[in-house]
Amino acid sequence: MKSIRDLSPGMLINVSLLAFLFLALLVPWKDLYRVFFFLGVMPGVLWSLKRYGLPAQFRSAAPCLLALLIIYLACNSFFVSAVGFSESLDQFRWGIEVLFLMGGVLIAGNVWIAQPRRYGLLFLSAVAFAGLSVLIPYLWEGKFSTRLAGYGFLSHPIQGASTLLVLWTMGVSLLGLANAGRWLDRILVLASAAIVIAVAVFSQSRGPVIAGILMLLLAVAARGISVPRLRLWSLLAVAGGLALVAGIGWWASETPDSWLYQVMTQRGFSYRPEIWSAILANCQGFWLWGEGTSTDFANTAPGSVLKETMGYAFDHSHNLFLQTFLAGGMFALTLLLLAIGIMVFRLFRLYGVSRSPVALTGLGVMLVTVMVNFTDTARLLSSPTPDWVLLWLPLFFVSLLTGRHGVSADAPATAEGRGL
Repeated sequence: MKSIRDLSPGMLINVSLLAFLFLALLVPWKDLYRVFFFLGVMPGVLWSLKRYGLPAQFRSAAPCLLALLIIYLACNSFFVSAVGFSESLDQFRWGIEVLFLMGGVLIAGNVWIAQPRRYGLLFLSAVAFAGLSVLIPYLWEGKFSTRLAGYGFLSHPIQGASTLLVLWTMGVSLLGLANAGRWLDRILVLASAAIVIAVAVFSQSRGPVIAGILMLLLAVAARGISVPRLRLWSLLAVAGGLALVAGIGWWASETPDSWLYQVMTQRGFSYRPEIWSAILANCQGFWLWGEGTSTDFANTAPGSVLKETMGYAFDHSHNLFLQTFLAGGMFALTLLLLAIGIMVFRLFRLYGVSRSPVALTGLGVMLVTVMVNFTDTARLLSSPTPDWVLLWLPLFFVSLLTGRHGVSADAPATAEGRGL
């Protein structure tokens, strides 16, 4: 058993980050899981920086662009927003916290990549357990007219289902990296996927349902590509899955009185087209630098127009890219699109060179991240909330995947991880 003298920055960050993420799915006391971030991850990152310097991944373009985006969003309210100094200072503080999350993921993620099967199974098991913890009471009580919600990061119906889905995709990606082929692994992948999709359905969240099904089919396809003898079976499974989804969709459309049809259509588009049109039509005053992250959506130029014309104050833009444009202008949006574009390009290049299943599952993480944020959106900067898991965590994780593997968790400044 290791003594306290054997404790390393990577070990401290890894244990603290996992405790923070998994407890946030299970308990209602935010101070309990936040303490692992503030007293574990943050000191661990500082310790690692002092001992080793910046993680090697910062020699790649995507992490640098993401860090620059966070720094700009953390600072721009001081210059472009009309809110008070204290509100802008909150955004700056939250931006620093997100940067610590980035450092934690880039360092702890090397441990996950070094032991991908162990941590892939850990992520999937945690997701399955958290999903069952909210699904079983909901089914037992039979309150199907209400939207399923749980504790912590699962307390919001849409964000809760999306949070489980993002963590599930990360677990699947790690298993893809391990090229694990045991039947127990496959059973856990399928069982946890069924739990996540069930949570999404009963939370009445359309985006996570669609993204979850697509990611599951992509994971099956990735398995078939990595194991030639399974290629035909994977193709048949993907085709059968698409046919099943199409059949359920057709049945629901033909039975408008069914529960599934009602819960998936009753909210319509929730004014999203009107919100998006208002942002694009009223961007003249903020198109370059944005309105500032501390400016409430209702007080922005598009929000004010919507309030006047529709008589309702909306909270956000319901779209990650438009929210980034609104808060940080074309400068911030360009940084985000460049970072995503570089990561996607590297994954496609990896697939073209090696037909690696990691490339497909990595693309799946990006697909899920974009989909869950396309018709809803995470707050760009905040203290520890589900928004971190919906946006920053998967982006940092994929930026790590697209670099070279094998960087030691306790030597993050080594030459490994160089790349585009």
